[in-house]
Formats: sequence, structure tokens, C-alpha cells
Amino acid sequence: MSEIRKKGLLSAFWIYIGFAIGAINTFLFARNGFFKPQDYGLATGLIQIGLLLSSFSALGCYGLLYKFFPYYKRRLTDNQNDLISLTLVIASLGFIIVAILGFFAQPLIIKKFGSNSPELVHYFYYSYLLAAGFLLYSILEYQGWNLKLQLFTNILKEVIIRIFVFLLIIFKLIGIITFPQFLLLYCFQYLFIAAVLLFYFIKNDKIHFTSKISFVTIKFRKVILRFMAYGFTGTVVNTLRTVMDILVLSSFSGLATAGVYTLASFVATILQAPYRSLVSITIPILSGAWKDKNYQEINRIYKRSSINLLLFSIIIFGFIWINFEPFIFILHLNKAFLAGKNVLLILSLANIIEMGTGVNGQIIGTSTLWRFEFYTNIILGVIITSCSYIFTKYYFGINGPAVALLLGIIVYNLIRIYYLFRKYHFFPFTNKTLLAVTVMPLIILLGKSCIQYMPFYSGLIIANIVLAILFVWSILKLNLSPDVKPIIYNLSQKMKSIFKIK
Repeated sequence: MSEIRKKGLLSAFWIYIGFAIGAINTFLFARNGFFKPQDYGLATGLIQIGLLLSSFSALGCYGLLYKFFPYYKRRLTDNQNDLISLTLVIASLGFIIVAILGFFAQPLIIKKFGSNSPELVHYFYYSYLLAAGFLLYSILEYQGWNLKLQLFTNILKEVIIRIFVFLLIIFKLIGIITFPQFLLLYCFQYLFIAAVLLFYFIKNDKIHFTSKISFVTIKFRKVILRFMAYGFTGTVVNTLRTVMDILVLSSFSGLATAGVYTLASFVATILQAPYRSLVSITIPILSGAWKDKNYQEINRIYKRSSINLLLFSIIIFGFIWINFEPFIFILHLNKAFLAGKNVLLILSLANIIEMGTGVNGQIIGTSTLWRFEFYTNIILGVIITSCSYIFTKYYFGINGPAVALLLGIIVYNLIRIYYLFRKYHFFPFTNKTLLAVTVMPLIILLGKSCIQYMPFYSGLIIANIVLAILFVWSILKLNLSPDVKPIIYNLSQKMKSIFKIK
């Protein structure tokens, strides 16, 4: 677990650097007089459409890279290994098919978005640039994970891409480029980091292409095709759960409402930073544990990931929740974004539940149970896509997609927890979990009361100090996580060595 802890902390550090840059970008988007809410909604809408198009284009090939890589690596030399070439050919064919279908689907796009979001229809074809970038970078990213380059790929995806967007925003604000030019360049962001990663691979001899089909591909062709069929449906459904909110809001309520939702969604995704770093690190470790039938190690990772991610997510949510409204006023953001407060609460709760159940998806996905992973993703996708439409149109308005996601996440993770327990007696929760979900929310309520019943600025400062002290105290006093004390000890030792007077 120490390997996961060290790599996870380093990766999480860079992810949070990326979130900080992303927060600056979001601030510039939301600042009064810089952009309009519908501009933010348009940029996000193009991203979501590009992500959906790329998931169709992939034809289920993403899973080939992490599922079959060990088999190819063991049986072939680097120059003979055709896995990456095979994946790129499949994805290219898929992209061509999707591009052709998109051309013929134009009347349907106009019908669904023309009334409330005409700008999205006008710039729709920009999303193909994003789709191509998503597709290429995702393939190269999985290859990077296989080569244990998770840190580098995370820096590209979380930091470099946001610096790229930041520069575009600055160019727009100072008048170097117009908004249409900004949108066009904005859609090149994933192609840019894909080009950087590909250049790194080629320069360091980390990637090899071949036009010759290997005997491994021929041997596993039926399994590969079957795996791709499951992977295609799973990828599309997973993507739909991600993009459905913005697409539904853009269709029913317009881009301004989608922009408000996007801000709340961005803030809620800050909770996911530790999870993002952990996923890329645990996948190869879990694959090895399954290969060695080391069930004890898998269960240990399951429990540790559950409590650590739960604590991180609740702590981050606490600081976000007490600062959200005050910072909209302090930073002079458009007051329209206050309408996203309930969206933030619901999405944060969904993220806390998702993270609190640990790496169950990665445990299932790296095992021979990947068909079950497929079926649970189908269930989640059906719940989110159908409920997003119904809840938004008839019941909850802007909160509809968030409520649908929360419902889907609860059902999805309950099924996975039950299945892993029944199949292998793996279980993510301990008595520490119960303590955490009891004590930590009380601390957040205490911090929130400091803002409500004290002068604005002094209350805000005291609330953040109270949260920081009580969070640290409760984790150490109640020993909620076995990984916190080693981290604090290592940090203290490093600080002592830095400031030691010889």
C-alpha cells in the first residue's frame, strides 16, 4: 500500500495544481463582464458532445490496451507488438464512421437544440476536433499507464491542458482573438496534449508501430472482438452518464442554464482528484494481484481506498460548501451562478458516495468479471439517461440531472458492493467508516454556523480554521485512516532534515 500511497500523493498534488488552474479558468469564465453564462455553457456543450462522439468512435478499443497488454508484452518483442497499432486503426475507422453519421444526423441536432441553444448547432462541427483529440489522447494515455507513466499523463491531462485553455482565455480577454476564434482553438486542446504525449513516446522509444498482424492478435481475435463488443456499449453508456446533464439542460433550458450547472459541476469534481490519481495507479497493481490470486491484497486495497477517499472527499466538500456562496460575492462572479448551489450539494453527495465505496470498479474491471462491470454500467447509464430527461423536464429543472446521477450512483454501487461481497467476501467498510460519516458532517455544520452567526469576513476565516483543526484532530484522535499517520510522520521527518542545523 505504501507504493500506492506515495504515487497517489504525488499524482494528487499535480491534479490539484491542475484544479487550481482550472479554478482560475472558471473564475475568468464566470466573472461579470468577461464571458456570459451561455458562452461558458457553449464551450462545455462542445466538450460534452466531443466526448460522446469519441466514445462511439472508439468502438470499445480502450479496454484492449489495459486488458491484453500483459499478454502481448509477454509473447512479443516491442517491434512485433501490434496492440497499439491495432487500437489506432480500429479507432480511426470508428471516427470516420461517426463523422459520416454525424453529417446525416444534422436535422435531428437542429430539432433538439435549435430552439434553446442555436449557438450549439452553429458550432456543432467544432466538436469533431475535440472528439479526435479525446480519442487519440485516451489511447496514448492507456499506453502510458501500461508503461507506468501515470504521473506524466496526469500532468498533461490535468495541468498542461488547463494552462493551454488559460492562455486562450487571456488572448480572448485582451482582444488578440475573437470569441469564434477562441472556440476553434479551444477545441484543439486534447489534440495538443495528444501530440505532446506522442512526441514523448517517439523521442524516448516508448512506442512502436507495425503493419504486420501478430500471432497473438490472430490467436485472441475472437476474445478481442467479444471484449470490444462489451467495451463499446460500456464506454458509450459511461460517457452518456457524464454528458447527459449538459445535453439535456442545453436542449430544455438553454446554454445559460447549462453554464450555471457547469460551474457547480466543476466545483463538485474537485472532490474527485484523489480518486483520479488512485485509479491510474491501482489498475496495474490490481491486475497483478488478480494474476497472482492475491485476494487478501485486493481486499486490503479495497478497504484502504474506501476510507481514504471517503475522508478526502468529505473534507474537500466541507471547505467547498462553506466557501461557495461567499466567494461568488467576494470574486464578483455573475449572480446567476448562485442558482447552482443545490446542484453542487447533490453532485458532491454523489461524488462522496462514489469515492467512499473505494475502487470497486477497478477491482471488477481488472478481473475476469468484466462482463459484470459491463452490466452494472448499463444499469447506471439507463438510470441516468432516462431519469435526467424525466427529472429535468417534469420535476426538478436545473437540479434534475444531478438528482438522476445521485440515484444512479447509489444503485450502481450497492449492486457492486453486494456482488464483490457475495463472490469474494470483499467489503469496503469498517467501523471507521461509520465514525467518519457521523463525525465529519457535524464538523461541517459547525463551520457553516460560524458564517451564519458571525460577521461576514471574520466568520469566514474562523469557519475555515475550525474546519481545518477539527478535521485533522478527528482523523488523528479517532485513527480513521491507517495511512494518515505515516504521511504526517514522513512529512515531519523531511521538514526536520530540511531545517536541521548542522
